[in-house]
Amino acid sequence: MRTTEGATLNGPDGTTVQVEDDEEFRALGFSAGGGVFVYATSPTLYLVAR
Repeated sequence: MRTTEGATLNGPDGTTVQVEDDEEFRALGFSAGGGVFVYATSPTLYLVAR
């Protein structure tokens, strides 16, 4: 879920990952297999793998 400060990702096991980046949002999504979450701002690319 996008927030004004970045994004929050809630896993099925209750794990929560927060990306705190207030730079200009560009994109977010999951890989085809669902094992990687990508969140991109203008200067930064975040990858979260399970």
